[in-house]
Amino acid sequence: MQKEEFLQHMSAMVDLDEGTLTGLEKLEDLEGWSSISMVAFIAFADEHFSKRVSPRDIAGAETIDDLAGLVGL
Repeated sequence: MQKEEFLQHMSAMVDLDEGTLTGLEKLEDLEGWSSISMVAFIAFADEHFSKRVSPRDIAGAETIDDLAGLVGL
């Protein structure tokens, strides 16, 4: 998966229009980022990247790009 496709998935996860995320957005500033989004991200990482991401890993992420780094992008 390329970063652009990752951003599309993340946009859907935080209920934003496709093409609005650049990766630089701070998670705390995204209205749609919640505990439910965190669980969805964990499932997404497992399904699409075969990566096990812990809630602690996610808590250390500040931006969308940080999340991309957690899955190896």
